[in-house]
Amino acid sequence: MNIKLYKLIFLFITLLIFDINISVAQHRQLLIITNHKTNIAPLTKNEIKQLFLGVAVYRAGKALTPLINKKSDFCYQVFLQSALGMSHKRYERVLVSSLYRQGVTPPKIHTDINELLLEIKANPTAISFIFKDDIPEESKPNIVQEIWTSGTN
Repeated sequence: MNIKLYKLIFLFITLLIFDINISVAQHRQLLIITNHKTNIAPLTKNEIKQLFLGVAVYRAGKALTPLINKKSDFCYQVFLQSALGMSHKRYERVLVSSLYRQGVTPPKIHTDINELLLEIKANPTAISFIFKDDIPEESKPNIVQEIWTSGTN
């Protein structure tokens, strides 16, 4: 089986396990966001992977600060699969291994969207991921790029 098929199977199982009902007509976009004043070029897939695995990625001479969005398991799982190509368990193992071998600091985890967006607003180097429809109307983060869209392979 090819990797795309494995990803689709994993996402389907995740939907069944977490009993998440997403309408086929609903179009969801997973975005990379930063502070509204931070205008950075889109990151490569490899840079995103490095960043969220604790390796420093720089823009304009400053190290970006990754923040994990765990508001919903679905958003988190989609990010891990589409951006990092990993399951939650594998991601945690890699982070722990990097912590012990290289002293890597794992990204800060947020379970509340408002707290995540406040930290992004306060920190010009902060970067995270979020579903477009989860961004409150009054919040205006900078959208760096789209990394996943529902209904695509």
